Amino acid sequence: MLQTAHEAVARIMKLARRLDGVISGEHGIGITKLEFLSDDELRPFAEYKQRVDPEGRFNKGKLLREPGAGAQSLHADLTNAYTPSFGLMGHESIIMQQSDIGAIADSVKDCLRCGKCKPVCATHVPRANLLYSPRNKILATSLLVEAFLYEEQTRRGVSIKHWEEFEDVADHCTVCHKCLTPCPVKIDFGDVSMNMRNLLRKMGQKSFRPGNAAAMFFLNATNPQTIKTVRAGMVGIGFKAQRMANDLLRGLAKKQTAAPPASLGPAPVKEQVIHFINKKMPGNLPKKTARALLDIEDADYVPIIRNPKATTSETEAVFYFPGCGSER
Repeated sequence: MLQTAHEAVARIMKLARRLDGVISGEHGIGITKLEFLSDDELRPFAEYKQRVDPEGRFNKGKLLREPGAGAQSLHADLTNAYTPSFGLMGHESIIMQQSDIGAIADSVKDCLRCGKCKPVCATHVPRANLLYSPRNKILATSLLVEAFLYEEQTRRGVSIKHWEEFEDVADHCTVCHKCLTPCPVKIDFGDVSMNMRNLLRKMGQKSFRPGNAAAMFFLNATNPQTIKTVRAGMVGIGFKAQRMANDLLRGLAKKQTAAPPASLGPAPVKEQVIHFINKKMPGNLPKKTARALLDIEDADYVPIIRNPKATTSETEAVFYFPGCGSER
C-alpha cells in the first residue's frame, strides 16, 4: 500500500513538471516534497539560510541538499525522517494483506455515506435507534477495523469488547440483500455481514445462540429421517406454539411493535420472548417436505421430473436441485 502511494506521488510530480506546473503545497514544501525539487529551486533558500544562520542552529540540516558546517550528513527528505505514523502504516498494510480484515475493509471503502440504503433495510428501525442502517453499520465497521489494526500494531491483542461490537454489527443484518439495489457504488452489506460472521467464526469469537444452532442444524441436515424428525419438532410443534402465543398475547405484542425498545446489545429475556411472539409464523404448511412429496429422497440419484408418456428423449426435462431450506 505504501509502495503504491510513493509510486503514485512520483508519477504525479513528473506529470506536474511535464505540464509546466510547480511543486508546492497548501502548507509549503516540507520534507515530503523536497526530493522532487531541483537544485536551482532550492538554491535561494540555501543561500538565505547560510547568510542568516551560518552555524546552522535553526533546524540544522533541514531542507538542505548539502548539510552546512557542523550538520550531520543525512538526507533532509523522508529517507531518515522519524515518522511513527508511516511506520505503523507499514505494519497495517501487512496485517491487511495477511488477514480477512483487509477484504472486509476493502468491500466497504467506497461507501458515499448517502443513506439511500436506509429505507429498504430491515434492521433500520428509527423508532428504536438509528445505529443499524447499512450506512451506519459501514461507519461502525470502519471504526472497528481501525481499532483492530491499532491493537495489532501495538501488540496489545485485540480487545474482547471490540469482537463483541463487531458481532453486534454483523448480527444486525437479515442478509436480504435489498441494500444492493439503491446503493450507487453497489455495496452489498449482506455479503459483508456474512464475511464478518465467517471471520468471527474463524477467530473463535462467535457467540453460541441456541436458536441459531438449531436453525443451522435443520438447514444442514441431509438425512431424510433427521429432517422429518427435526421438522416435526420445529415446524409441527414450534410454529403452532408460536402462533397460539401470538393469538393469546396479541395486545402485549402490539405495544412493543408500536414503540420498540432500543436494540442495542442483548435484550432482556422478557423483551426477547415478546419479540418472538409479535410476528406470527406462517400456517397451513405442507405436511411433507418437497422431496418427500416428489419421492426423491434417495441421495444416490439425481431427480429428473417429466411425464414419460408425453415426452421423448429430445424433450426438455427439469432437474430438481432444492435450494437452502426450500425442501425443509
